[in-house]
Amino acid sequence: MFNHSCDFNCVAIHTGTAVNVRTTRDIPANKECFVSYVDVLKPTATRNNILRNVFQFMCKCPLCRDTSRDNLRHSVQCGNLECQEAVLVNPDGTVKKCSLCNFEAFPLGFPDQLKTVEQQCIAKLSAAEKIMSFGNWQKVLELSEQCLALQKGNLHPYHHLVVETLHYAMDSCIHLEKWEQALEYGRRSIAHLEFHCPGNNATAAIQLMRVGKLQQYLKMVAEAMKNLHKAEKILLITHGADHPLCVQLKEMIAACTLERRQVARLESIEEAEPDQETEEKEEASKSAIEQKEEKEPKEETKEDKNKATIKEGEPSKAKTGEKEGKTEPPKEPKVKSATATFADKTD
Repeated sequence: MFNHSCDFNCVAIHTGTAVNVRTTRDIPANKECFVSYVDVLKPTATRNNILRNVFQFMCKCPLCRDTSRDNLRHSVQCGNLECQEAVLVNPDGTVKKCSLCNFEAFPLGFPDQLKTVEQQCIAKLSAAEKIMSFGNWQKVLELSEQCLALQKGNLHPYHHLVVETLHYAMDSCIHLEKWEQALEYGRRSIAHLEFHCPGNNATAAIQLMRVGKLQQYLKMVAEAMKNLHKAEKILLITHGADHPLCVQLKEMIAACTLERRQVARLESIEEAEPDQETEEKEEASKSAIEQKEEKEPKEETKEDKNKATIKEGEPSKAKTGEKEGKTEPPKEPKVKSATATFADKTD
């Protein structure tokens, strides 16, 4: 028998007919082991109402005494559209000033409006929970979307009703095979769960695993790997490596790893193909030009024509009898001597 604490340090995991109790953090010697009897995502007042009605006691653990965290579970959206801070609500229903931008100009009827929104959301979510048992997921989705529309601009994402609504919306979209819409609701819920369930919380880990599975199916391999590894880190502590959930998670991670390698290989092939195509085109154009030059006669240039003309005008070497590379020296003219010429004249 383990005592209860909302700030638990152990979890009870059911595997078939066996129950395994595992620690979620280091427990000092001589300290007690606690498990939680209720859903810690619910506000402190709701948790204690369940404990009082079912188990006849109220919890006074550190988490139940942490009013700052619990106040955020009832926070509203800041009235300044440029601010995303959570604004706390006083016990009397009035809204405090924003701690980030100091906005406080909420309408006079805003506390009553806030109360109405919360009441309508609680009623719709209660109806959705009953309808789920009949398998009418389309109606569950309609009620969830109606709640989200009421919450927009009024309740902060940390509000416990927003977190609960996103769970209903995601579950209904999965059953209706609306994968992209389911992923959108799942992504929004993860940010809230990391705030509400710090540490090694199995609820947050299972939600991370579900979102990762959707991302894997939608070929978002890198994002899926991140969420699946986060889930694995927690589930190895809360469930153990031999649990069927961890075995399934390891198979999903292995499939993502293989798919990621295949995508990288295809991308490298696609990058190499344009270069290969360019080289093939260049080689084809070169061969086409060479074939064209072989078929078409080469046009004579002016220099070729001049050379041909000069060759036609030269006497043939056979007629002149000249030897190749040799020329005869010119003959000297015959001149009569001056003495002979004078003698002829005197005679």
